[in-house]
Amino acid sequence: SSGLARCLNRNRTSYFHNQKESMESLQEELERLRQELAEERQRRVALEEECDLLAEDNARLRSEIEKSRFNRRPPIPPDQSASAVAAVAGDVEVFVEGSGNYARVVRHTVVDASDGKNVLSTAVFQSQSPENMSDVGFVGGVDAHLRGFALSSGAELFVHKLPGPVLFIDCCPPWIACGTMDGTLMIGHLDSVSMELSIAEYKNHSKYVVGVRWSPSAKYVATVSYDKSVILYRRKEGAGSVDSLDINPAEQFEKYKVMQFQENPESLVFSSDEELIIGLRGLSHLLYIDLNSYTQRCVSLNEHEWDQHVSYVPLALSLSPCKKYLLVATDKHVHLVFRLGTNNRVRIFSGHNAGDYGKPSVAWDASGTYIYSNSEEESAVYVYSLGTQRVERRLTGHNGFIRSLAAHPTQPGFLITGSYDKTVKFWTCADV
Repeated sequence: SSGLARCLNRNRTSYFHNQKESMESLQEELERLRQELAEERQRRVALEEECDLLAEDNARLRSEIEKSRFNRRPPIPPDQSASAVAAVAGDVEVFVEGSGNYARVVRHTVVDASDGKNVLSTAVFQSQSPENMSDVGFVGGVDAHLRGFALSSGAELFVHKLPGPVLFIDCCPPWIACGTMDGTLMIGHLDSVSMELSIAEYKNHSKYVVGVRWSPSAKYVATVSYDKSVILYRRKEGAGSVDSLDINPAEQFEKYKVMQFQENPESLVFSSDEELIIGLRGLSHLLYIDLNSYTQRCVSLNEHEWDQHVSYVPLALSLSPCKKYLLVATDKHVHLVFRLGTNNRVRIFSGHNAGDYGKPSVAWDASGTYIYSNSEEESAVYVYSLGTQRVERRLTGHNGFIRSLAAHPTQPGFLITGSYDKTVKFWTCADV
């Protein structure tokens, strides 16, 4: 029995010894795998950083190539002025130098314009009865309120609660429309005599409404959303006069047409009551939609119609005051000006910053000779001259990114800017 016990003890000792060696071996293997995993993670981080750097270099090189390609214009013959050459091409307006009466002086500053939250959107409403009410600067922000301020004094005139943060505002007096982060379109009617603001809300998008535009006569209002749709609303036939004091916007407009896309629509603008222009991510062209037949016409953003490369994302669109040119704010740190309805580029502007998912905000001065632009990660407004194709001035005064800007439709040199410094500024030219 003692011999059996010794045998069992030897077997037990050998078993535990083997188990210990096996555990040590497994621990060593586990440590080796952990080390390899850590090294693999380091390699992956290094590769991601290298990819990011390459992407930045690629974007910079594309921008530089585009600038140099556009700037290599043929010289004007000595016996021809720039205006004469432009006249031949039919683009006299873009060669005319401005008078210098662009926005440059802060007239009013509204502090905490969105109840201490970031300002997201701005628009100018031109009063139809100046003797009763001044022009209004509408402001929307993260606090989910729409506010109206008198342009003449900066005093607050209206406050209205909306379902979500206000991302975009557009005005076509007496109408105002704005899109919110929860997918709501708000249509309002502002009476310049009674100063009454009537509101109706339409919830037809499942994601952000990132753009809202009126047609010139307010026959239509269109919304663009990241649910990959554009919705067209139409003023009802027989809706009656907009001069009524008790007008109800809900009785005036109806959802009329839904356009669904495979890519995210980013921007839109009406060229007339009969045509809507839409810019989509992932396409090399703009879509021109005939609102009578709903046929689509593709107009390339590239120099050649056959070029299908997606060179730009049209993040914002703006029609010139003369209705002849289309300003396209892109994701490649350049703004392009096209002759409306064509891919004929007549101007290109660079100096500001606007990346792949930037939020460019642009506006034409009422004179048509200057363009205002914000700049990513900057607190300045870039003033571009159409005539010289250069930065005329950088407007400073804000202490945070300028999220939105809007120019007065008929008064040259008047601008509103809304910033992440929680303020709104009203700018005028030096002569005012």
